[in-house]
Amino acid sequence: TKPPDHVPVLSFSGTTATLSVGATLHGMSEAHFISTVWVEDELGRVIFVHAFNATADAEAVVSFAVPLGVTSLTPFEHCNRHQSWQGETVADIPLGPLADGSVDRRTPIRSRLRAPASISMSRGSGSQRCR
Repeated sequence: TKPPDHVPVLSFSGTTATLSVGATLHGMSEAHFISTVWVEDELGRVIFVHAFNATADAEAVVSFAVPLGVTSLTPFEHCNRHQSWQGETVADIPLGPLADGSVDRRTPIRSRLRAPASISMSRGSGSQRCR
C-alpha cells in the first residue's frame, strides 16, 4: 500500500489546478524531500513539471493553469527516498467560475477540430514513458 504522505493529489479552483503531495503535506528536508512533480493529460503527455528545492521549499505543493482542451489529468511525484508515485486520475476537470466571476466556457479542442475522412489519426508508437 502507498503511504498517504507520498500520493500526489490534484484540487481545482476555476482554471487553476493545485498539486499537493500527501493527504497531509509531505515535509521537505535535505535528507527526505520531493524532488519533482509532474502532470500528464489523457494522452500521457506531460503538461506540467515542477522541480522543488529541498532547502528552500517548505512544502511539496504547486499550482498551474489547466491547459485548454485537457479532459483528464494524472499527478505524479518523485521522492528522493521512496521513488515515484502516481495519484488518482481526475477525469472530469471542474473548471467552474473564473476569478472575475464569469463562467469558463472553454470547449475541448477535440470537439472543435475534426480530421478529414481521408486522414487517419493515431498516436505514435515510438514514444517511451518512464515510471
